[in-house]
Amino acid sequence: MDYLEEKLNNLPRKKMSFKKKTFLKLSFYSMNFQKNRNYFFEKKLNYSLVSFFLFLTFLFGLPIYSYASPSVTRDSFLYPLKMSLEKVELALVLSEEDKIEKYQKFSERRLDEGEVISVNLKTEDDREELKFTIDESLNLKNIANNIAGKISEEKKEVIFRKNEINSGKQKEKLNNIASQVGIRESEKLIEKIAEAIDTVSSTTPSKKKEESISENSNNFLNIKNESLPQGIEKKIEKAKELEKQVDDLRVELGDNYVEDDLEKLFEKLDRRVEEVNSSINKGNTKNINALIHSTKAISNNAKSFIKEKGSSSSSDKKKKSKK
Repeated sequence: MDYLEEKLNNLPRKKMSFKKKTFLKLSFYSMNFQKNRNYFFEKKLNYSLVSFFLFLTFLFGLPIYSYASPSVTRDSFLYPLKMSLEKVELALVLSEEDKIEKYQKFSERRLDEGEVISVNLKTEDDREELKFTIDESLNLKNIANNIAGKISEEKKEVIFRKNEINSGKQKEKLNNIASQVGIRESEKLIEKIAEAIDTVSSTTPSKKKEESISENSNNFLNIKNESLPQGIEKKIEKAKELEKQVDDLRVELGDNYVEDDLEKLFEKLDRRVEEVNSSINKGNTKNINALIHSTKAISNNAKSFIKEKGSSSSSDKKKKSKK
């Protein structure tokens, strides 16, 4: 302020009165304030608005992404948020029919996540994550089926049709997972996927399947509760049926599939059949029932794990998926 006064006093003019000097000073400060105010609103306020909108996008966009994206799998830090949103969605449902739809929807989502995991399958943790995700999908489907069994008869027809569509989609997704995994993967993982495909197929809700499930059904959810027939003749009969199924599959597949895949497939199946026969001969029949069921499941769904001649390899499919 003293500097300004000094400059004004040095102007080549008649010395101004105090009143005029005060007026000039106020005019100068007013201009300076106007300039700074315009800068604040044009620049700094714009930056603030951009930051605010970015914050809103993050605040609302993150939950939406977490909820909808199949890439948010169990090892993602966003997965707990995804599960919380699903619980909230389920808590808002009032009718039993809507609950069934929600459980079916979540069951499909787990398989969508499974497809993402299967494309990038590298470590044992990845394999365990895929197994867990498949189990979660089957568990959610089982809950939906249990609720469907309790609703009134007039509503069952509609529910059964929706469940059948859902089961078809799940089977397709599991076949995609099997194709990505391939026959060279760990046997436990192949077994898990094959049994899941059979479970989805055998638990497709329809009146015929509700009234009667065939004796040879490979329903994975019930395997643990089944017991082997007591007579040795029955055990031998089951082993022969399994051996025949594998031989029939060998003829059915012929030479239409990649030779290395066929070799690996029948290496696994033949060893399992031999293990069943050996256990019967030794009287060690404790785990035969589960082994027969899992072997049948792999045989039933063998085409999903092996490649036809001329088709792109599993690794090629993974590269395309990444692109």
